[in-house]
Formats: sequence, C-alpha cells, structure tokens
Amino acid sequence: MRKIIFFFFVGGMVGGVFANELMSSADLMGAKEWKITVYGQTVETKPEIDVNNVDAIQIPTISGGSTVFSAANAVIELEEKFHATIANFLFRPKDGLSYGIKIGQIRGFVVGFSSGSQTNSLEANKNGFLWGANVKWNVSQGTMVSPAVALDFSLVNKSVPLDKFEAGGVTSPTDKMFEQDEYQLALNFSKRWKSLEPYGGLKGSRTVTRLKDGTTKECVRGEKDGISPFLGFQWDVFPGETIVVEGSLAEEKSFSAGMSLKF
Repeated sequence: MRKIIFFFFVGGMVGGVFANELMSSADLMGAKEWKITVYGQTVETKPEIDVNNVDAIQIPTISGGSTVFSAANAVIELEEKFHATIANFLFRPKDGLSYGIKIGQIRGFVVGFSSGSQTNSLEANKNGFLWGANVKWNVSQGTMVSPAVALDFSLVNKSVPLDKFEAGGVTSPTDKMFEQDEYQLALNFSKRWKSLEPYGGLKGSRTVTRLKDGTTKECVRGEKDGISPFLGFQWDVFPGETIVVEGSLAEEKSFSAGMSLKF
C-alpha cells in the first residue's frame, strides 16, 4: 500500500509542471526483471510543417472560412507546449535486449505560429493521447571504474484534438487534429555511487508532424531532425523503489520526474 500511495502521489505532483525521455539509466536489468515508471513532464519544442496549400487549414467564419497560414510553399516553425502524465513499462525477458512500452495523457496542449505579423495559436480543451515503444541494448555493464553504456531506439506517437483558435485576442471554435511521430536513437551513459546513479548522453531524433483539418479534410505535414543532450539521475529511496528525474536541452526543452517500481 505504501508503494501504491507514493507511486501516484509523485505522478500527480509533477504532472502539472516530449525528443523522447528515457527515464532510465544505462545499467543492466536482470533477466526476467521488469519495472514500471509513472511520471509527469512538461515540454516545449519547435517542430516544423511545410505549407503547400494555404486553403488546406481553415477557421470557420460567418462568410464561410478563413485561412490560417498566410504563405504558400513555406516552412512554418511551430511552438509546441504541453504537459503529460505517462506510465512506462520496461521488461528484459532473457539475457539480451530490454523492451518497453508507454502510454500517457496530454493536457494543456498549445501550438503557436506566426502568420504575417500576427502570432496565432491552436489549443486543446480536451486531453490528448500518446503511446510509444522502445528497445534497449546494454553495450557495456557498469563497473567500479567504468560507466555503463546503452543504446536506446524508440518510437512515440502523439495525437491531440484541437478545438480552439486564437488570433489577436479573438477566439474561434475549430476542428483540427494534431499528430506527431518521433523516431529517436539515444546514447546513454551512467555511473552508480551507492544509492545514486546519474546518467546522460545524446538523443538524435526525427519528428514528423501532421496538422489535419476536420472541415476541409486536408492535411499539412513536415519533418525536422535534431540532436539534444540530456541529463538525469536515479535515486534508490527504498529497495525496489526509485525516484527518477530527467531533463533535455537544445532542440527540445523538457523536464520529467516520477517514480519507478522494480519487480
């Protein structure tokens, strides 16, 4: 019972406060060992979309519809912000690779962009959803003198219904769907000191973003590649119970914190 109460307290506490977070050190899990991590995160990132048709995305008006983007054949940089609460399950079935899956709820999602001299935003009053999967290979196990090294490949998908458009202080209802796929390869190093295990490395990612219009049935999309350093630590507070904190910089600014239970 103490584990369950502490588990959901940590997840809820940081949930108000996405490159894809690892929330795990590079150290080797035991064969047939598995763990669950529940955590909250806040994210700010800047994906891109290619606008080839300005009429693809529109906002309903009295006269029919108004276009959102002012320039055709242009690359538009978006400012994406959201909070999420995520459950991640990691399992190592044998003496080999570790496999993970995650599911999560997205809240407070906002995507802003410039249209001419004006800054607009699309927002979500409803919650979005994310899911993902990863494979982890421990290149080398940590020792007293050398760090553990691991490679982690992951895929994460996000989908958020956008129902509010704001421009110049004026809001309008809208029917859009924001979808995003992120493919990532991370190189992770970690070194344990008693109950504390700092970790960090580099994440290389490709992000594919799609914005779909529920009225015109059109879609605009774009891709962006990036590299982000990350740092984190694991702190074993009780046997099998670990607090995990991780932050990512550069292409994506994110902060995640939660708790892991190992079985």
